[in-house]
Amino acid sequence: MRSLFLLLFRRSSTSVILIAVIGSVAGLCNSALLALISEALKNRASVTTMMIVAYLALSLGVMASNLLPELLLSRLSRSFAADLRLRIGRRVLAAPLRRLEALGHGPVLAALTHDLQTVVATASALPSLVIGSTIVLGCLGYMAWLSAKGLLLVVPAMAVLAGIYALGARKMAPLWRGERDAQDDLYRQQQHVLEGVKELKLHGGRRSEFFEHDFTPAVDTVRRTGVRASDSVALFSNFLHFFTWLVLGVALFGVNILTPSDTGATQGYVMTLMYMWGSFRGLIESIGRWTQAGIALEKLAQLDVSLTEAMKDEDSSSAALEAVHSERHEVRFSDVTFSFEGQDGHAFRVGPLDFELRPGELVFVVGGNGSGKTTLAKLLTGLYAPESGQLLWNGAAVTDENREAYRNTFSAIFSDFHLFENVRGVPSERLEKHVEEYLRLFSLDTKLRVVDGRFSTTSLSTGQRKRLAMFVALLEDRPFYLFDEWAADQDPEFREVFYRHLLPELAARGKGVVVITHDDRFFHLAHRVIKLEYGRLVAAA
Repeated sequence: MRSLFLLLFRRSSTSVILIAVIGSVAGLCNSALLALISEALKNRASVTTMMIVAYLALSLGVMASNLLPELLLSRLSRSFAADLRLRIGRRVLAAPLRRLEALGHGPVLAALTHDLQTVVATASALPSLVIGSTIVLGCLGYMAWLSAKGLLLVVPAMAVLAGIYALGARKMAPLWRGERDAQDDLYRQQQHVLEGVKELKLHGGRRSEFFEHDFTPAVDTVRRTGVRASDSVALFSNFLHFFTWLVLGVALFGVNILTPSDTGATQGYVMTLMYMWGSFRGLIESIGRWTQAGIALEKLAQLDVSLTEAMKDEDSSSAALEAVHSERHEVRFSDVTFSFEGQDGHAFRVGPLDFELRPGELVFVVGGNGSGKTTLAKLLTGLYAPESGQLLWNGAAVTDENREAYRNTFSAIFSDFHLFENVRGVPSERLEKHVEEYLRLFSLDTKLRVVDGRFSTTSLSTGQRKRLAMFVALLEDRPFYLFDEWAADQDPEFREVFYRHLLPELAARGKGVVVITHDDRFFHLAHRVIKLEYGRLVAAA
Protein backbone atom coordinates (compact mmCIF):
# COMPACT_ATOMS: atom_id res chain seq x y z
CA MET A 1 0.00 0.00 0.00
CA ARG A 2 2.77 2.38 0.93
CA SER A 3 4.56 1.97 -2.43
CA LEU A 4 1.45 2.65 -4.50
CA PHE A 5 0.45 5.59 -2.33
CA LEU A 6 3.93 7.14 -2.71
CA LEU A 7 3.82 6.68 -6.47
CA LEU A 8 0.44 8.42 -6.65
CA PHE A 9 1.67 11.16 -4.32
CA ARG A 10 4.72 11.79 -6.51
CA ARG A 11 2.49 11.85 -9.59
CA SER A 12 0.26 14.60 -8.11
CA SER A 13 0.58 15.44 -4.44
CA THR A 14 -2.14 18.10 -4.77
CA SER A 15 -4.69 15.61 -6.08
CA VAL A 16 -3.87 13.05 -3.38
CA ILE A 17 -4.21 15.67 -0.61
CA LEU A 18 -7.52 16.90 -2.07
CA ILE A 19 -8.80 13.32 -2.28
CA ALA A 20 -7.86 12.72 1.36
CA VAL A 21 -9.43 15.99 2.57
CA ILE A 22 -12.64 15.70 0.56
CA GLY A 23 -12.90 11.99 1.36
CA SER A 24 -12.65 12.82 5.05
CA VAL A 25 -15.45 15.36 4.64
CA ALA A 26 -17.56 12.65 2.98
CA GLY A 27 -16.94 10.30 5.90
CA LEU A 28 -17.86 12.98 8.44
CA CYS A 29 -21.04 13.80 6.54
CA ASN A 30 -21.99 10.11 6.53
CA SER A 31 -21.32 9.82 10.26
CA ALA A 32 -23.27 13.01 10.97
CA LEU A 33 -26.22 11.68 8.95
CA LEU A 34 -26.19 8.50 11.03
CA ALA A 35 -26.21 10.47 14.27
CA LEU A 36 -29.03 12.69 13.00
CA ILE A 37 -31.14 9.70 11.95
CA SER A 38 -30.47 7.96 15.26
CA GLU A 39 -31.57 11.01 17.25
CA ALA A 40 -34.70 11.40 15.13
CA LEU A 41 -35.64 7.75 15.68
CA LYS A 42 -35.09 7.92 19.44
CA ASN A 43 -37.44 10.87 19.90
CA ARG A 44 -39.69 11.67 16.98
CA ALA A 45 -41.20 14.58 18.83
CA SER A 46 -37.84 16.38 18.81
CA VAL A 47 -37.68 16.54 15.00
CA THR A 48 -37.43 20.18 13.93
CA THR A 49 -37.22 22.11 10.70
CA MET A 50 -33.52 22.66 11.42
CA MET A 51 -32.98 18.89 11.54
CA ILE A 52 -34.70 18.47 8.17
CA VAL A 53 -32.56 21.21 6.65
CA ALA A 54 -29.44 19.64 8.17
CA TYR A 55 -30.46 16.26 6.77
CA LEU A 56 -30.80 17.68 3.25
CA ALA A 57 -27.53 19.61 3.54
CA LEU A 58 -25.65 16.56 4.77
CA SER A 59 -27.13 14.42 1.98
CA LEU A 60 -25.91 16.92 -0.62
CA GLY A 61 -22.56 17.01 1.15
CA VAL A 62 -22.29 13.22 0.94
CA MET A 63 -23.06 13.25 -2.78
CA ALA A 64 -20.59 16.03 -3.60
CA SER A 65 -17.79 14.76 -1.37
CA ASN A 66 -18.15 11.23 -2.76
CA LEU A 67 -18.21 12.43 -6.37
CA LEU A 68 -15.23 14.80 -6.33
CA PRO A 69 -12.61 12.28 -5.08
CA GLU A 70 -13.79 9.73 -7.62
CA LEU A 71 -13.44 12.26 -10.45
CA LEU A 72 -10.01 13.34 -9.24
CA LEU A 73 -8.72 9.81 -8.78
CA SER A 74 -10.18 8.63 -12.08
CA ARG A 75 -7.94 11.14 -13.82
CA LEU A 76 -4.98 10.53 -11.54
CA SER A 77 -5.04 6.72 -11.75
CA ARG A 78 -5.46 6.67 -15.53
CA SER A 79 -2.74 9.27 -15.96
CA PHE A 80 -0.55 7.13 -13.71
CA ALA A 81 -1.32 4.03 -15.80
CA ALA A 82 -0.58 5.94 -19.01
CA ASP A 83 2.78 7.03 -17.58
CA LEU A 84 3.62 3.42 -16.69
CA ARG A 85 2.69 2.22 -20.18
CA LEU A 86 4.78 4.95 -21.78
CA ARG A 87 7.69 4.20 -19.45
CA ILE A 88 7.62 0.48 -20.29
CA GLY A 89 7.23 1.30 -23.98
CA ARG A 90 10.31 3.53 -23.84
CA ARG A 91 12.23 0.83 -21.97
CA VAL A 92 11.27 -1.79 -24.57
CA LEU A 93 12.42 0.47 -27.40
CA ALA A 94 15.66 1.36 -25.59
CA ALA A 95 16.57 -2.11 -24.30
CA PRO A 96 19.18 -4.20 -26.16
CA LEU A 97 17.55 -6.53 -28.66
CA ARG A 98 19.24 -9.61 -27.22
CA ARG A 99 17.81 -8.80 -23.79
CA LEU A 100 14.31 -8.54 -25.27
CA GLU A 101 14.74 -11.82 -27.13
CA ALA A 102 15.83 -13.54 -23.92
CA LEU A 103 12.98 -12.01 -21.92
CA GLY A 104 10.24 -12.92 -24.41
CA HIS A 105 6.92 -11.23 -25.02
CA GLY A 106 5.02 -12.98 -22.21
CA PRO A 107 6.26 -10.95 -19.20
CA VAL A 108 5.89 -7.67 -21.10
CA LEU A 109 2.31 -8.41 -22.17
CA ALA A 110 1.38 -9.65 -18.69
CA ALA A 111 2.76 -6.46 -17.13
CA LEU A 112 1.02 -4.17 -19.62
CA THR A 113 -2.34 -5.90 -19.15
CA HIS A 114 -2.80 -7.77 -15.87
CA ASP A 115 -0.42 -5.81 -13.62
CA LEU A 116 -1.46 -2.37 -14.81
CA GLN A 117 -5.15 -3.25 -14.47
CA THR A 118 -4.53 -4.49 -10.91
CA VAL A 119 -2.68 -1.29 -9.96
CA VAL A 120 -5.30 1.01 -11.53
CA ALA A 121 -8.20 -0.89 -9.93
CA THR A 122 -6.54 -0.71 -6.51
CA ALA A 123 -5.61 2.95 -6.87
CA SER A 124 -9.19 3.74 -7.90
CA ALA A 125 -10.36 2.46 -4.50
CA LEU A 126 -8.39 5.13 -2.64
CA PRO A 127 -11.39 7.50 -2.17
CA SER A 128 -13.43 4.62 -0.75
CA LEU A 129 -10.56 3.87 1.60
CA VAL A 130 -10.44 7.45 2.88
CA ILE A 131 -14.23 7.78 3.14
CA GLY A 132 -14.56 4.37 4.81
CA SER A 133 -11.85 5.21 7.36
CA THR A 134 -13.57 8.48 8.25
CA ILE A 135 -16.97 6.76 8.54
CA VAL A 136 -15.52 4.14 10.87
CA LEU A 137 -13.82 6.76 13.05
CA GLY A 138 -16.93 8.94 13.08
CA CYS A 139 -19.17 6.02 14.02
CA LEU A 140 -16.78 4.96 16.79
CA GLY A 141 -16.89 8.52 18.10
CA TYR A 142 -20.69 8.45 18.07
CA MET A 143 -20.71 5.09 19.89
CA ALA A 144 -18.31 6.49 22.50
CA TRP A 145 -20.79 9.35 23.04
CA LEU A 146 -23.60 6.82 23.48
CA SER A 147 -21.65 4.57 25.87
CA ALA A 148 -17.89 4.58 26.44
CA LYS A 149 -18.16 1.15 28.12
CA GLY A 150 -19.50 -0.39 24.92
CA LEU A 151 -16.31 0.45 23.06
CA LEU A 152 -14.43 -1.85 25.43
CA LEU A 153 -16.35 -4.69 23.78
CA VAL A 154 -16.49 -3.52 20.16
CA VAL A 155 -13.02 -2.05 19.51
CA PRO A 156 -11.04 -5.13 20.69
CA ALA A 157 -13.25 -7.35 18.52
CA MET A 158 -12.59 -5.10 15.49
CA ALA A 159 -8.84 -5.10 16.21
CA VAL A 160 -8.80 -8.90 16.45
CA LEU A 161 -10.60 -9.17 13.11
CA ALA A 162 -8.21 -6.71 11.41
CA GLY A 163 -5.22 -8.63 12.79
CA ILE A 164 -6.58 -11.99 11.61
CA TYR A 165 -7.25 -10.65 8.12
CA ALA A 166 -3.81 -8.98 7.89
CA LEU A 167 -2.18 -12.27 8.91
CA GLY A 168 -4.31 -14.10 6.36
CA ALA A 169 -3.33 -11.67 3.61
CA ARG A 170 0.32 -12.27 4.43
CA LYS A 171 -0.24 -16.04 4.23
CA MET A 172 -2.12 -15.65 0.94
CA ALA A 173 0.55 -13.42 -0.67
CA PRO A 174 2.63 -16.44 -1.87
CA LEU A 175 -0.52 -17.88 -3.48
CA TRP A 176 -1.22 -14.61 -5.31
CA ARG A 177 2.45 -14.35 -6.32
CA GLY A 178 2.40 -17.94 -7.58
CA GLU A 179 -0.71 -17.23 -9.64
CA ARG A 180 0.92 -14.14 -11.12
CA ASP A 181 4.12 -16.03 -11.96
CA ALA A 182 2.08 -18.71 -13.70
CA GLN A 183 0.45 -16.05 -15.86
CA ASP A 184 3.82 -15.17 -17.42
CA ASP A 185 4.10 -18.69 -18.79
CA LEU A 186 0.46 -18.67 -19.92
CA TYR A 187 0.99 -15.46 -21.89
CA ARG A 188 4.05 -17.06 -23.47
CA GLN A 189 2.08 -20.14 -24.54
CA GLN A 190 -0.77 -17.99 -25.85
CA GLN A 191 1.78 -16.14 -27.95
CA HIS A 192 2.91 -19.49 -29.41
CA VAL A 193 -0.70 -20.33 -30.27
CA LEU A 194 -1.21 -17.04 -32.15
CA GLU A 195 2.17 -16.85 -33.88
CA GLY A 196 2.57 -20.56 -34.62
CA VAL A 197 -0.97 -21.38 -35.66
CA LYS A 198 0.03 -22.19 -39.27
CA GLU A 199 2.75 -24.63 -38.18
CA LEU A 200 0.44 -26.26 -35.64
CA LYS A 201 -2.33 -26.70 -38.19
CA LEU A 202 0.10 -28.38 -40.58
CA HIS A 203 1.41 -30.89 -38.05
CA GLY A 204 -1.22 -32.81 -36.10
CA GLY A 205 1.31 -34.58 -33.87
CA ARG A 206 3.08 -31.36 -32.97
CA ARG A 207 -0.27 -29.66 -32.34
CA SER A 208 -1.44 -32.41 -30.02
CA GLU A 209 1.82 -32.55 -28.08
CA PHE A 210 2.01 -28.76 -27.79
CA PHE A 211 -1.58 -28.57 -26.55
CA GLU A 212 -1.09 -31.45 -24.09
CA HIS A 213 2.41 -30.75 -22.78
CA ASP A 214 2.76 -26.97 -23.08
CA PHE A 215 -0.52 -25.09 -23.38
CA THR A 216 -2.71 -27.25 -21.12
CA PRO A 217 -0.18 -27.34 -18.21
CA ALA A 218 0.16 -23.53 -18.39
CA VAL A 219 -3.61 -23.08 -18.27
CA ASP A 220 -3.95 -25.67 -15.52
CA THR A 221 -1.23 -24.05 -13.39
CA VAL A 222 -3.04 -20.70 -13.54
CA ARG A 223 -6.31 -22.48 -12.71
CA ARG A 224 -4.87 -24.36 -9.73
CA THR A 225 -3.03 -21.39 -8.25
CA GLY A 226 -6.06 -19.20 -8.86
CA VAL A 227 -8.41 -21.67 -7.18
CA ARG A 228 -6.17 -21.91 -4.11
CA ALA A 229 -6.01 -18.12 -3.86
CA SER A 230 -9.76 -17.64 -4.41
CA ASP A 231 -10.57 -20.41 -1.89
CA SER A 232 -8.52 -18.59 0.72
CA VAL A 233 -10.25 -15.31 -0.09
CA ALA A 234 -13.67 -16.99 0.12
CA LEU A 235 -12.75 -18.53 3.48
CA PHE A 236 -11.72 -15.20 4.97
CA SER A 237 -14.66 -13.38 3.40
CA ASN A 238 -17.15 -15.76 4.95
CA PHE A 239 -15.31 -15.64 8.25
CA LEU A 240 -15.66 -11.88 8.08
CA HIS A 241 -19.39 -12.27 7.46
CA PHE A 242 -19.67 -14.54 10.50
CA PHE A 243 -17.67 -12.10 12.59
CA THR A 244 -20.11 -9.33 11.63
CA TRP A 245 -22.95 -11.10 13.38
CA LEU A 246 -20.67 -11.99 16.26
CA VAL A 247 -19.81 -8.34 16.90
CA LEU A 248 -23.44 -7.32 16.48
CA GLY A 249 -24.31 -9.94 19.09
CA VAL A 250 -21.68 -8.46 21.40
CA ALA A 251 -23.22 -5.04 20.92
CA LEU A 252 -26.78 -6.26 21.33
CA PHE A 253 -26.20 -8.35 24.46
CA GLY A 254 -23.01 -6.93 25.91
CA VAL A 255 -23.97 -3.24 25.84
CA ASN A 256 -27.38 -4.15 27.21
CA ILE A 257 -25.66 -5.88 30.15
CA LEU A 258 -23.26 -2.99 30.73
CA THR A 259 -25.99 -0.33 30.49
CA PRO A 260 -29.27 -2.10 31.34
CA SER A 261 -31.10 1.16 31.98
CA ASP A 262 -30.18 2.77 28.66
CA THR A 263 -32.00 0.91 25.88
CA GLY A 264 -31.32 3.83 23.52
CA ALA A 265 -27.57 3.15 23.77
CA THR A 266 -28.11 -0.48 22.77
CA GLN A 267 -30.28 0.51 19.80
CA GLY A 268 -27.76 3.16 18.76
CA TYR A 269 -24.87 0.69 18.96
CA VAL A 270 -26.63 -1.93 16.87
CA MET A 271 -27.77 0.56 14.21
CA THR A 272 -24.34 2.25 14.09
CA LEU A 273 -22.52 -1.06 13.77
CA MET A 274 -24.82 -2.19 10.96
CA TYR A 275 -24.24 1.12 9.19
CA MET A 276 -20.48 1.17 9.84
CA TRP A 277 -19.73 -2.47 9.15
CA GLY A 278 -19.89 -2.20 5.37
CA SER A 279 -17.18 0.46 5.44
CA PHE A 280 -15.12 -1.48 7.98
CA ARG A 281 -15.41 -4.66 5.95
CA GLY A 282 -14.24 -2.73 2.86
CA LEU A 283 -11.20 -1.52 4.79
CA ILE A 284 -10.37 -5.04 5.93
CA GLU A 285 -10.77 -6.56 2.46
CA SER A 286 -8.63 -3.79 0.96
CA ILE A 287 -5.66 -5.34 2.79
CA GLY A 288 -5.75 -8.19 0.28
CA ARG A 289 -6.24 -5.89 -2.70
CA TRP A 290 -3.31 -3.70 -1.70
CA THR A 291 -1.17 -6.81 -1.24
CA GLN A 292 -2.02 -7.91 -4.78
CA ALA A 293 -1.28 -4.40 -6.05
CA GLY A 294 2.10 -4.62 -4.31
CA ILE A 295 2.84 -7.87 -6.19
CA ALA A 296 1.83 -6.19 -9.47
CA LEU A 297 4.12 -3.24 -8.70
CA GLU A 298 6.97 -5.68 -7.97
CA LYS A 299 6.44 -7.28 -11.38
CA LEU A 300 6.39 -3.89 -13.08
CA ALA A 301 9.55 -2.88 -11.22
CA GLN A 302 11.29 -6.14 -12.18
CA LEU A 303 10.37 -5.60 -15.82
CA ASP A 304 11.55 -2.01 -15.62
CA VAL A 305 14.92 -3.10 -14.21
CA SER A 306 15.31 -5.86 -16.80
CA LEU A 307 14.70 -3.39 -19.63
CA THR A 308 16.69 -0.49 -18.24
CA GLU A 309 19.23 1.05 -20.54
CA ALA A 310 20.48 4.63 -20.65
CA MET A 311 17.93 6.64 -22.60
CA LYS A 312 19.38 8.40 -25.58
CA ASP A 313 19.08 12.13 -25.92
CA GLU A 314 16.47 12.79 -28.60
CA ASP A 315 18.08 16.00 -29.78
CA SER A 316 21.48 14.35 -30.39
CA SER A 317 19.78 11.44 -32.18
CA SER A 318 17.93 13.89 -34.42
CA ALA A 319 21.16 15.71 -35.18
CA ALA A 320 22.79 12.41 -36.10
CA LEU A 321 19.89 11.57 -38.41
CA GLU A 322 20.24 14.87 -40.21
CA ALA A 323 23.95 14.32 -40.74
CA VAL A 324 23.93 10.75 -42.09
CA HIS A 325 22.89 11.70 -45.63
CA SER A 326 25.84 14.01 -46.31
CA GLU A 327 28.70 11.89 -44.95
CA ARG A 328 30.67 9.05 -46.49
CA HIS A 329 30.20 5.90 -44.41
CA GLU A 330 32.33 2.80 -44.02
CA VAL A 331 31.86 -0.13 -41.65
CA ARG A 332 34.46 -2.63 -40.54
CA PHE A 333 34.44 -5.66 -38.26
CA SER A 334 37.72 -6.20 -36.45
CA ASP A 335 37.85 -9.65 -34.79
CA VAL A 336 34.17 -9.34 -33.83
CA THR A 337 32.64 -12.23 -31.87
CA PHE A 338 29.22 -12.89 -30.41
CA SER A 339 27.73 -15.91 -28.67
CA PHE A 340 24.49 -16.98 -27.05
CA GLU A 341 22.99 -20.13 -25.63
CA GLY A 342 21.06 -22.18 -28.14
CA GLN A 343 17.83 -24.09 -27.57
CA ASP A 344 19.82 -27.29 -26.98
CA GLY A 345 21.74 -25.63 -24.13
CA HIS A 346 24.98 -25.34 -26.10
CA ALA A 347 26.54 -21.95 -26.77
CA PHE A 348 26.58 -20.81 -30.41
CA ARG A 349 29.50 -18.59 -31.36
CA VAL A 350 29.83 -16.29 -34.33
CA GLY A 351 33.30 -15.04 -35.23
CA PRO A 352 35.91 -13.85 -35.02
CA LEU A 353 34.81 -11.87 -38.07
CA ASP A 354 36.83 -9.46 -40.17
CA PHE A 355 34.63 -7.76 -42.71
CA GLU A 356 34.28 -4.41 -44.45
CA LEU A 357 31.34 -2.66 -46.10
CA ARG A 358 32.05 0.41 -48.20
CA PRO A 359 29.81 2.88 -50.05
CA GLY A 360 28.69 1.68 -53.45
CA GLU A 361 29.46 -1.96 -52.61
CA LEU A 362 27.05 -4.85 -53.15
CA VAL A 363 27.83 -7.83 -50.89
CA PHE A 364 26.03 -11.17 -50.85
CA VAL A 365 26.14 -13.27 -47.65
CA VAL A 366 25.55 -16.98 -48.15
CA GLY A 367 25.57 -20.05 -45.95
CA GLY A 368 23.39 -22.83 -44.65
CA ASN A 369 20.74 -22.60 -41.97
CA GLY A 370 22.31 -21.99 -38.58
CA SER A 371 25.55 -20.69 -40.05
CA GLY A 372 25.18 -17.30 -38.34
CA LYS A 373 23.92 -15.13 -41.20
CA THR A 374 21.11 -13.49 -39.20
CA THR A 375 23.42 -12.93 -36.22
CA LEU A 376 25.90 -11.28 -38.59
CA ALA A 377 23.08 -9.07 -39.87
CA LYS A 378 22.14 -8.01 -36.34
CA LEU A 379 25.77 -7.28 -35.48
CA LEU A 380 26.22 -5.30 -38.68
CA THR A 381 23.12 -3.17 -38.09
CA GLY A 382 24.04 -2.50 -34.45
CA LEU A 383 21.13 -4.49 -32.99
CA TYR A 384 23.65 -6.74 -31.23
CA ALA A 385 26.76 -5.36 -29.54
CA PRO A 386 29.93 -7.46 -30.10
CA GLU A 387 31.15 -9.47 -27.14
CA SER A 388 34.74 -8.92 -28.23
CA GLY A 389 36.50 -7.19 -31.06
CA GLN A 390 35.39 -3.88 -32.50
CA LEU A 391 32.71 -2.59 -34.83
CA LEU A 392 34.25 0.46 -36.51
CA TRP A 393 32.20 3.20 -38.17
CA ASN A 394 34.28 5.58 -40.29
CA GLY A 395 37.30 4.47 -38.29
CA ALA A 396 35.74 5.11 -34.87
CA ALA A 397 34.52 2.37 -32.52
CA VAL A 398 30.75 1.99 -32.16
CA THR A 399 29.92 2.33 -28.46
CA ASP A 400 26.86 2.89 -26.31
CA GLU A 401 27.23 6.62 -26.91
CA ASN A 402 26.98 6.47 -30.71
CA ARG A 403 25.25 3.14 -31.36
CA GLU A 404 21.86 4.82 -31.83
CA ALA A 405 23.27 7.13 -34.51
CA TYR A 406 25.08 4.21 -36.15
CA ARG A 407 21.91 2.09 -36.30
CA ASN A 408 20.14 4.95 -38.03
CA THR A 409 22.47 4.65 -41.03
CA PHE A 410 20.77 1.33 -41.93
CA SER A 411 17.51 0.40 -43.57
CA ALA A 412 16.86 -3.31 -43.14
CA ILE A 413 14.22 -5.83 -44.10
CA PHE A 414 14.69 -8.96 -41.98
CA SER A 415 13.05 -12.29 -42.74
CA ASP A 416 10.72 -11.73 -39.76
CA PHE A 417 10.07 -8.09 -40.66
CA HIS A 418 7.16 -6.09 -39.25
CA LEU A 419 5.08 -3.80 -41.46
CA PHE A 420 3.58 -0.74 -39.79
CA GLU A 421 0.33 0.80 -40.98
CA ASN A 422 1.84 4.30 -41.19
CA VAL A 423 4.90 5.63 -42.97
CA ARG A 424 6.82 7.15 -40.07
CA GLY A 425 10.13 9.03 -40.10
CA VAL A 426 9.98 9.91 -43.81
CA PRO A 427 9.70 13.58 -44.85
CA SER A 428 6.27 14.25 -46.35
CA GLU A 429 7.75 15.89 -49.46
CA ARG A 430 9.85 12.79 -50.20
CA LEU A 431 6.83 10.55 -49.69
CA GLU A 432 4.70 12.67 -52.04
CA LYS A 433 7.47 12.77 -54.67
CA HIS A 434 8.09 9.02 -54.86
CA VAL A 435 4.90 7.32 -53.69
CA GLU A 436 3.36 6.75 -57.12
CA GLU A 437 6.69 5.76 -58.69
CA TYR A 438 7.49 3.11 -56.09
CA LEU A 439 3.96 1.73 -55.90
CA ARG A 440 4.00 1.22 -59.68
CA LEU A 441 7.49 -0.30 -59.57
CA PHE A 442 6.30 -2.98 -57.13
CA SER A 443 2.86 -3.42 -58.79
CA LEU A 444 1.11 -2.23 -55.65
CA ASP A 445 -0.65 0.77 -57.17
CA THR A 446 -3.79 -1.30 -57.79
CA LYS A 447 -3.68 -2.90 -54.33
CA LEU A 448 -3.49 0.09 -52.00
CA ARG A 449 -3.13 3.83 -51.64
CA VAL A 450 -1.16 5.99 -49.23
CA VAL A 451 -3.46 8.56 -47.63
CA ASP A 452 -2.01 11.06 -45.11
CA GLY A 453 1.01 8.83 -44.63
CA ARG A 454 -1.11 5.73 -43.92
CA PHE A 455 -1.48 2.60 -46.03
CA SER A 456 -5.07 1.93 -47.00
CA THR A 457 -4.43 -1.77 -46.25
CA THR A 458 -1.64 -4.12 -45.18
CA SER A 459 -3.75 -7.25 -45.71
CA LEU A 460 -1.56 -8.52 -48.55
CA SER A 461 0.33 -11.64 -49.48
CA THR A 462 3.77 -12.17 -47.93
CA GLY A 463 5.48 -11.21 -51.18
CA GLN A 464 3.40 -8.03 -51.49
CA ARG A 465 4.06 -7.12 -47.87
CA LYS A 466 7.80 -7.50 -48.50
CA ARG A 467 7.51 -5.23 -51.54
CA LEU A 468 5.67 -2.71 -49.39
CA ALA A 469 8.46 -2.94 -46.81
CA MET A 470 10.94 -2.28 -49.65
CA PHE A 471 8.83 0.74 -50.62
CA VAL A 472 9.36 2.15 -47.12
CA ALA A 473 13.07 1.28 -47.09
CA LEU A 474 13.69 3.13 -50.36
CA LEU A 475 11.87 6.17 -49.02
CA GLU A 476 14.18 6.19 -45.97
CA ASP A 477 17.22 6.67 -48.25
CA ARG A 478 19.84 5.49 -45.73
CA PRO A 479 23.58 5.02 -46.43
CA PHE A 480 23.37 1.23 -45.85
CA TYR A 481 20.79 -1.40 -46.78
CA LEU A 482 20.43 -4.95 -45.53
CA PHE A 483 17.99 -7.46 -47.01
CA ASP A 484 17.52 -10.88 -45.39
CA GLU A 485 16.12 -13.36 -47.95
CA TRP A 486 13.92 -10.60 -49.40
CA ALA A 487 13.47 -12.39 -52.75
CA ALA A 488 12.48 -15.72 -51.17
CA ASP A 489 8.75 -14.92 -51.38
CA GLN A 490 8.80 -13.11 -54.73
CA ASP A 491 7.75 -14.42 -58.12
CA PRO A 492 10.36 -14.59 -60.94
CA GLU A 493 9.43 -11.13 -62.24
CA PHE A 494 10.23 -9.37 -58.96
CA ARG A 495 13.32 -11.47 -58.34
CA GLU A 496 14.65 -10.08 -61.60
CA VAL A 497 13.65 -6.55 -60.58
CA PHE A 498 15.34 -6.99 -57.20
CA TYR A 499 18.65 -8.45 -58.37
CA ARG A 500 19.08 -6.75 -61.74
CA HIS A 501 17.47 -3.37 -61.12
CA LEU A 502 17.10 -2.40 -57.45
CA LEU A 503 20.40 -3.69 -56.02
CA PRO A 504 22.66 -2.30 -58.77
CA GLU A 505 20.83 1.02 -58.65
CA LEU A 506 21.32 1.31 -54.87
CA ALA A 507 25.02 0.50 -55.24
CA ALA A 508 25.34 3.04 -58.07
CA ARG A 509 23.87 5.67 -55.76
CA GLY A 510 26.71 5.02 -53.31
CA LYS A 511 24.79 2.82 -50.90
CA GLY A 512 26.47 -0.03 -49.09
CA VAL A 513 24.20 -3.06 -49.66
CA VAL A 514 24.28 -6.45 -47.90
CA VAL A 515 21.99 -9.23 -49.16
CA ILE A 516 21.50 -12.55 -47.39
CA THR A 517 20.48 -14.92 -50.15
CA HIS A 518 20.48 -18.43 -51.56
CA ASP A 519 19.87 -17.38 -55.19
CA ASP A 520 23.20 -18.60 -56.59
CA ARG A 521 22.28 -17.75 -60.20
CA PHE A 522 22.57 -14.07 -59.28
CA PHE A 523 25.87 -14.29 -57.36
CA HIS A 524 27.82 -12.88 -60.33
CA LEU A 525 26.03 -9.54 -59.86
CA ALA A 526 27.63 -8.94 -56.44
CA HIS A 527 30.93 -7.18 -55.94
CA ARG A 528 31.74 -9.72 -53.23
CA VAL A 529 30.24 -12.95 -51.95
CA ILE A 530 31.07 -14.02 -48.40
CA LYS A 531 30.21 -17.41 -46.95
CA LEU A 532 29.55 -18.40 -43.37
CA GLU A 533 29.72 -21.89 -41.86
CA TYR A 534 29.04 -22.49 -38.17
CA GLY A 535 29.61 -18.82 -37.40
CA ARG A 536 32.94 -18.55 -39.21
CA LEU A 537 33.83 -16.75 -42.40
CA VAL A 538 35.15 -19.61 -44.52
CA ALA A 539 35.21 -18.19 -48.02
CA ALA A 540 35.16 -14.88 -49.82
CA ALA A 541 34.89 -14.04 -53.49
